[in-house]
Amino acid sequence: MRNMRRQIITAVLSLFLTACASAKPQSATGPAESLAPESTPAAEPAVTAEAKPSEEPLPDVDIEVPARLIKLTGGTAEQFAQQLEKDGTHFEHVDLKADGSAAFTLTHDSFEQLLERYRNTIDTGLQGLIEDQGSMINIIDIKADKDYSDFTVTLDNGEFTIMDGFSVIYYYMYGGIYNAFLGNPEKKIAVTFVDKDGNTIETIDGQTYYEEYFS
Repeated sequence: MRNMRRQIITAVLSLFLTACASAKPQSATGPAESLAPESTPAAEPAVTAEAKPSEEPLPDVDIEVPARLIKLTGGTAEQFAQQLEKDGTHFEHVDLKADGSAAFTLTHDSFEQLLERYRNTIDTGLQGLIEDQGSMINIIDIKADKDYSDFTVTLDNGEFTIMDGFSVIYYYMYGGIYNAFLGNPEKKIAVTFVDKDGNTIETIDGQTYYEEYFS
């Protein structure tokens, strides 16, 4: 039974890390303003504006993703890093550790782009669960807080089934990796299943559920 569950989870997670395009930064310039005096008895020397000193670049960002979260993607730490790079993330340094975890150093801009892409990935994945007309048909709505650590899942028939339980691995993986990027790899990922009236059916801790049924 446990082997069957692992096979299902491996198949379900095959859509991990869908690449999303980054928005290009916009710039705006204001019109130059010119004032002419009423009378100019003598020519005044032109005043040259002092050049503003260039802003100091923000420091690089170090992140570490634990092996237990990388394992959820169905690959190794090396494959995890390769997928992030394929999706457009540039690393200054990558350290693939013997325990299966991975540490990365990124510029601040690359870090912000990584977070944006991963938020898009999560939102796309959650929408896919809502629209699924197969094994996840009972899920009709999913809401998450801003750091993807607290999920509220609405079930159509008001009953929690084993297939609804499989979706917990999604929330645990998405929320766990996102919070690892934020520097909180031990952040608790909570999932609350509710009926269409908002009444709580089941409350689950993502890591505990994963370790009990799938590890």
